[in-house]
Amino acid sequence: MPVYHYLEQSDSKWKQLWLFLKGGFRSFQHVQKNQTSIICFQYLEISFIIPMFLLSMFCPKTKFVLTVYATDELEHWYKRLTLTILRRKFKKIIIISEHLRLAFRDIGFADSDIVWIPISFDKKRYAHLANFHELDRKVILFSA
Repeated sequence: MPVYHYLEQSDSKWKQLWLFLKGGFRSFQHVQKNQTSIICFQYLEISFIIPMFLLSMFCPKTKFVLTVYATDELEHWYKRLTLTILRRKFKKIIIISEHLRLAFRDIGFADSDIVWIPISFDKKRYAHLANFHELDRKVILFSA
């Protein structure tokens, strides 16, 4: 059981559980206060799943965007169950591995809900976006 595993790794199981719940309620309060309509999650971990359920219950207009990086992300039963239960709350699913598309289809997501961003770096494309030599400030190129 994944939650039990995380609690076993902690010095204090009750404190860890309290921190999971506290983080979930703080996220919920932040969304309520700022009237946030879209929340982006980058993993399906326990610390994110608790806020997802709280927001689903008490903020019906808030939608989720989820980024999934690893192909083994959906092998855990609790993650698949969370996605199945909250499927209608997700505005988009962003995947970096085309292999994940089939797993999300099995859960019930349509291809129109899934955005695939391949991990690659095209030197020709990025080299011509800006003339880095003529800029008088530092430029950071971020590729994700």
